[in-house]
Amino acid sequence: MGVRRSIHFVPGANLKMLSKVPELSADAVILDLEDSVVSSNKEEARKNVASWLASERDKTERFVRINPITMRTGREDLESIVECDLDGIVLPKVTSLDDVKLADSIISAYEKKRGPCSVGRTKLILIGAESAGTVFNLTSISNNDRVDGLTWGVEDFFASIGSRSKRDSQGQYLEVFKYVRSICLISAVSANVQPIDAVFSDIANHKKLAEECKYSAQMGFTGKLTVHPSQISIVNESFSPSDVEVKNAAELVAAFAENMREGKMAFLYRGKMVDTPHLERAQNILERSKAITKRDA
Repeated sequence: MGVRRSIHFVPGANLKMLSKVPELSADAVILDLEDSVVSSNKEEARKNVASWLASERDKTERFVRINPITMRTGREDLESIVECDLDGIVLPKVTSLDDVKLADSIISAYEKKRGPCSVGRTKLILIGAESAGTVFNLTSISNNDRVDGLTWGVEDFFASIGSRSKRDSQGQYLEVFKYVRSICLISAVSANVQPIDAVFSDIANHKKLAEECKYSAQMGFTGKLTVHPSQISIVNESFSPSDVEVKNAAELVAAFAENMREGKMAFLYRGKMVDTPHLERAQNILERSKAITKRDA
């Protein structure tokens, strides 16, 4: 699992937006064949996406969101683009592990034809919890070796439960949405896949986006879906360790090294007791910072 802070949606039917993808600073892009494409344009969008994927690569990860795999359109999407030069597939409206297994079987059949070096290369990012009945399946649907990320579909979930609003007067998620968000995080971490936070649809409200990203990162999410280019830099910064965090982590690791030489794994540090979990967190911060620096170089 590499660095994937911003995961940006690009409509597959929009040639102008596709042409601007190389100018984006997103860590990953999702070329969309689902919600942003009207039924009459599905075939054209597939051709656009396939053509774009044939273009010269850069360091940006390339994903394609197909239509639901349980629909004929979704299977046709997958079969038409799985041979392209992409990193993975985004599966929407995943209801059960059977959906994941179906996509896996189609991808595996192609990879085997292509040769041993291709087997297992194509990743899956799952969009779960798009309806009330699928919230409690988030852990089980991630139980597949091809799954590399998990997110939740806030807008579809909102529509499915009949809420009047997603947020309170302060702009914070109502409790039911906080709950689903937390379940997504815990399910992803327990399956050892990337926890990815849902889209923030108020594209002009950069201040609130930054606040939401900060809270999301504090929770444990490591990336967020974006729907407008102006959101990308905010998301990238929010999901990168700050200079202060890196400095503090390095100092804590050094303190552990010194105390371990004295046979101590738990000790008082700046007025607080620290032990193994604190060391692991500090090491994770330093590793993530190095990975981001390498990725952005």
